[in-house]
Amino acid sequence: MAKHACVFPLLSAWIADHAENAALHGIGSKSCLKCEVSSKELGGNPRKIYEARDYTLYWEKAREQQSGEAGIAEYFQQVGGKIGRNVFTELYRVNPADLHKPDLLHNI
Repeated sequence: MAKHACVFPLLSAWIADHAENAALHGIGSKSCLKCEVSSKELGGNPRKIYEARDYTLYWEKAREQQSGEAGIAEYFQQVGGKIGRNVFTELYRVNPADLHKPDLLHNI
């Protein structure tokens, strides 16, 4: 009698340039994929610590916006995000910020 193994594939990396990653993650092109640094502060003080992006919170806020909650658009503008889902929203055990792997050859 043959035994069957259970396999659970997990997405662990996504290789793309910054513009493609920004589109996939649903953030602005001048935004960081990992933290909520403002576009004006990019390349600024490297010792300053910014809050990490919480894509689960963004998904919940987008649902609030659909139910008519006020102030959601301003929230997304502050954090450099776009209202709506990203491609990685409902994948099991996937943190979208940890997927980003820059495609250096594509940028050359």
